[in-house]
Order: sequence, then structure tokens, then C-alpha cells
Amino acid sequence: MQSQRGHTLVELTAAAAVLAIVLVGLLGTFATSLRSDRVEQDRLVATMAARDVMEQLAALPYEDLPAQDGLTFQVLGIQGLADPEIGRITVSDASGGSGELYVVVVEVDDPGGTGRVPFQFRLETRRAKP
Repeated sequence: MQSQRGHTLVELTAAAAVLAIVLVGLLGTFATSLRSDRVEQDRLVATMAARDVMEQLAALPYEDLPAQDGLTFQVLGIQGLADPEIGRITVSDASGGSGELYVVVVEVDDPGGTGRVPFQFRLETRRAKP
């Protein structure tokens, strides 16, 4: 008897099914990785914007800090953001009303959106009267 070389149709179908299952799993992992990368890029853009605002506040004269309380700022560069004005500045007197020490907070609150993950963070510093 002569031995036959090659694969049967059943073997090829089974191999194709296994390959399809593996590829679907890999595609899901790839999609999750891309989404996670997008979230991290958005957070980096927002963090850099908040740091820029904090540096601008640090350069202001001490007496001008209370006037910044309640102001908002835009965070540009986040894709799919309906309103880029998601940053907020809070300046509060931490010295019991004497104005000797201010707490300066820069917050970013991204509400998320279609296909986007919401996130929040804050930077905080204290500034004493010179």
C-alpha cells in the first residue's frame, strides 16, 4: 500500500477554526490596547495643560491669586471632547481669613463621551505671603 501525503478536509477545517479563534482573541486584545493608549494620551495632554496653568499661577503676584478663583480653562488636543473647557482653578484662604496662606488647586474633569473614558485629577499647591 502506498501512503498518502496531505491533509483531509476535516483537518484543514479544524485548523482554520483554531486559527480563527486565536485571531479573534488577538484582535480583541489589540483593540483594548489601542483604547487604553488613547486614554493615557488624553490624560497626558490634560496633565500638561494643568501644569502649564499651575506655572502661570506661580508666576502671578501673590495679591492677584484670589482673583483667579473660579476661573476655567480649556484643554485642547483631546479628541472627541465636546467642550474643551474642562479645567477649573480654585484659590482658597487656608489661614483663617488673614490672607497669609492660599491653597491653589487646578482640576481637570473630563466627562468622557462616546467611546471615551472619563477621568479626573487635581494638582494642588500652597503659597504663603512673602
